[in-house]
Amino acid sequence: MPERGDIMIAPQKTYLPLGSLRGVLLYPDPALEVSDDRLAAALEKVGLGTLVARLAEVARWDQVLSNGERQRLGIARLSIHRPKAVILDDVLSALDEGTQATLFAHLRAELPDAIIVSLAQRPASPALHDRQLCLERNGDKSILRPTERRAWRSHDRQLQQRARRRTMSTLNFWNTTWSLDEAQCPCDLHFLDYLDAKGAKGASIFHFGTGNHHIVGLRTAQNGSDNAVLGITASPHEYQAYIELLIKNPRLGHSYKAYFGDIYQLDARLLPEFDYVSLFHLGEYRTTENDAYGALTDLGMALVLADKVKVGGEILFYTGSFAYDKAEQVAKELSERSFQAAGSFKSLRIISKHAAR
Repeated sequence: MPERGDIMIAPQKTYLPLGSLRGVLLYPDPALEVSDDRLAAALEKVGLGTLVARLAEVARWDQVLSNGERQRLGIARLSIHRPKAVILDDVLSALDEGTQATLFAHLRAELPDAIIVSLAQRPASPALHDRQLCLERNGDKSILRPTERRAWRSHDRQLQQRARRRTMSTLNFWNTTWSLDEAQCPCDLHFLDYLDAKGAKGASIFHFGTGNHHIVGLRTAQNGSDNAVLGITASPHEYQAYIELLIKNPRLGHSYKAYFGDIYQLDARLLPEFDYVSLFHLGEYRTTENDAYGALTDLGMALVLADKVKVGGEILFYTGSFAYDKAEQVAKELSERSFQAAGSFKSLRIISKHAAR
C-alpha cells in the first residue's frame, strides 16, 4: 500500500488556491521542481492549451475557470505530481461522458503504475477500470458487490452510443458572479463615461457581460439618455440579480433587457441593429467546452454582431482584459472588412463601421 504522501485525492470541486496558475498546478507541493514546458504539456493534454500563456498570471482562478475547466485542471495536476495512488471523487462530473472517458484514459496513460479508485454515480468508462464495485442497499446495511466484466462492457457500449446520440453537451456557463470593482475592472464605468462624452441619445446597445451590478443597464435607465441596452450573461447568479432588479423596478424593463445564455450561440435572425456593441470579455470564456455543442468561435461571434452594427456604429474592446490579444486579432480582422480604427477612451479601444466601398 502506498505511503500517505504518495496518495492524492481529487474531489469533484478542484481546490484552486489564490496565486499564479503555476502555483495552482503545483499545489499541494509548491516546492516541486517542474519545468514550464512540462506544465504547458500537461495543460495541452487536457484541453486547456489556451491557459499556457497565463502560467505566471496571479488570479482568483476559482472564479476565472468554469467547473469543467477546473476538473480538467485537476487531471493535469495529477499528471504533474504522479502519485502512486489516486482517489477520484466524481472528479469529471461537469463534463460529458465522451470527455470523461478521454480524460480518464489519458490519466491511466500518464500514471500506468498508479492505483486509481474512482467514486462516481456515473463512471467515466467501466471498460477502463480493472474492477468495479457497486454499493447496494441490503436492509439497514450497505454492501459493496463486484460487477461482472460482461456487465461493464454492456454499460460501456451504452455510454458510447449515448454520447454519439447527443447533439449538445453541458452549457459552458460561469458558476460565479462579478461585482462592481473599478480598480480591478473599470470597463463598464468607462463605457458609461464614453457614452456620456459622446452625448449618445436614443442609441441601441449590445453589452457582453452584465456583472451582478448591471450598472450599464441601470445607469442608462436613470440618466435620461433614452438609450436601450440588451445585455447577455453566462452567469445564473447575474441573471437572477437582473430578475430581482426587474421585479422591484419594472420600469427598468422598458430600456434594459438581460438574458442568460452563451454569447457564442448568437443567431443573427434574433438580433436588431446596434449603435454600440461592447465586447469587453471577448476570448475570456471561450473554451473547448463550447466546441462540444457547436458554438461559434470568437471571430464568428464578433462577425455576427458586426453585421448588426449600423453604419457609423462602434464596437468597443477592453484593453485591460487578460484575453485582449484575442480581441486585437478580431479587431484586425474586422478592420480588413467594414470597420476602421476610431481611437481609444480610457481603457477602451474603439472601431467604427464605415459604409461599404
